[in-house]
Amino acid sequence: MKRTIEIDDTLADRVESAIDEFREAILRHCAENSCDEAPNIDVFGYQLHEIAYGAVPSSYSELRGIWYLYEWELLAAYKNAGIGNNPRENDGMAAIYCYILRQCEEWYEDNAEEVVEEFLAGLVADKQIQHDASGVGNDWRNVRREDLNPDVALEIECEIIDGDKDRCQLYVASNGLHYRWGV
Repeated sequence: MKRTIEIDDTLADRVESAIDEFREAILRHCAENSCDEAPNIDVFGYQLHEIAYGAVPSSYSELRGIWYLYEWELLAAYKNAGIGNNPRENDGMAAIYCYILRQCEEWYEDNAEEVVEEFLAGLVADKQIQHDASGVGNDWRNVRREDLNPDVALEIECEIIDGDKDRCQLYVASNGLHYRWGV
């Protein structure tokens, strides 16, 4: 008798999801801290661990499927993490966590500078611009340069450079919308 078994290969999707979340954390960090280069990965310590932990599946069948497909990679990740001697701890969740965490760290090593460059490219005259979606000053959101009307981006850039305004609490652009920067 022969049986055919299908296993959903979800590990790559889980790693990709964790990396996407980590990328967003880097962008948020840059917006809040005016980064001009990639911060040390240690800045994200607890947050990165939380992201990796959140990407670990909890379904027993999914855990078993991942272990069936990636046993050697998971064993290596667990061993390299040096956190114990039982990679099957919690139905193998510990080793999967180590694998996802290591994938995020490797991605960071290869891509962090590019993410920061992307963040900087979205700035206007080296400033993070915020737009008030409410129109009354209580819903400020970061906006990237390419998301601004080109005329408004130029107008704000001129205001920053020519008007010598490093900071502005409220700027009403020619389109009638409210913007601020340097706050």
